[in-house]
Amino acid sequence: MIRTKFAAFAFAALVVGAVACGGGGDSTGPTPAPQTATIRLLNESSVPIVAVYFTACSESTWGSNRLGASETLAPGALRTWTVEPGCYDLRASTGSKTASWFDRDVAAGGAIQLAVPAEVAAADGT
Repeated sequence: MIRTKFAAFAFAALVVGAVACGGGGDSTGPTPAPQTATIRLLNESSVPIVAVYFTACSESTWGSNRLGASETLAPGALRTWTVEPGCYDLRASTGSKTASWFDRDVAAGGAIQLAVPAEVAAADGT
């Protein structure tokens, strides 16, 4: 009988120790900070955007078009990308005119929203 009580006590102590060390699945520690950020681009012009580029501020080239192969950003449309937090340079093109933004910081868990102005369409004759 004593051995049974001792075994039950030892098991209970083991379970309490596991829960105290996080083994119980109920974590009350700090929530990790988000590791992503968001870039939003709104097309306020009257013509489609055919190419969007963004790159880290430290880069010297634009890289590849961030729109899909046959994708355009229609007038009035909003497009969102998930990125790593940091500093970005951005460029949107109608094919004949561009809008550019430089040194735009986006924090972890944060977002920036940029708008392609109506003036971009002026060079297209619309």
